[in-house]
Amino acid sequence: MFNRKDHIICLDDCYGGTNRFLRTIAVNMWKMDVTFFDFSKINDKNMIEIDKILRDNTKAVFIETCTNPTLKSV
Repeated sequence: MFNRKDHIICLDDCYGGTNRFLRTIAVNMWKMDVTFFDFSKINDKNMIEIDKILRDNTKAVFIETCTNPTLKSV
């Protein structure tokens, strides 16, 4: 269950419908916070960046693989 002010981390190259849903419905209507992140280049530097974007109110991490349309593998 999500609430206002919850935070979602989402793959930056997710399906267009998912991207639009998060940007328009989740952010504008439900007042949630969404961070888009490139999970395809995980290394020590990016793991530190992931730690920085995780928050106390992070409720979900959304990843799809292979991505649509560029077929990034996560």
